[in-house]
Amino acid sequence: MRSLRRAFEDAVSVFVADLPTLKEAAKIELNGLYNEADYPVDIAAKFAVDIVRMPLPAGEDFRACLPEDTVAHIRKDIQGEVDRATQIAMRDPYERLYEHISGMVARLSDPKGVFRDTLITGLADLCAILPGLNLTQDPQLEDLRKRAEAMILHVDPQELRDRPFERSRVAAKASEIQRLMAGFMGSPQTEVA
Repeated sequence: MRSLRRAFEDAVSVFVADLPTLKEAAKIELNGLYNEADYPVDIAAKFAVDIVRMPLPAGEDFRACLPEDTVAHIRKDIQGEVDRATQIAMRDPYERLYEHISGMVARLSDPKGVFRDTLITGLADLCAILPGLNLTQDPQLEDLRKRAEAMILHVDPQELRDRPFERSRVAAKASEIQRLMAGFMGSPQTEVA
């Protein structure tokens, strides 16, 4: 987030530095309709980004002076919302992995299919970030990540283009992972064999 904020601040700095040139170009383009009042004096103040860190709420952390049955109901509602949000968030890493693996199967299964190096490097990048997306430490997701990572370990995209046997081998491994995932894409809680 810090690097994204720095990139944002750099982009604002570039824009602010270019503003006089942009204003001069606007004077020509607007042909007499240019109005200096349309441009704020401190344009940089119009841009901001903020990062707010907040913990996930927990139902048992709800504190209020209410009847115990009301507090219990509120805690249950909070926990239900947290569980739903977590379930939705956990769907994303599964979908990302499934989409990438399915793309590999489609491209590598066709001996004449064209693919870019990112077919392999993109999966490596995804495998690197999946542990951070695995909010519940789901062992199934971790198993699938390890399988995908092992499948592309020491795989050179050019070698897949040049060596049909290697291409078929990786396509078969990708197809195996795809089959494992296809059975539970709607429900990540199903056990992986």
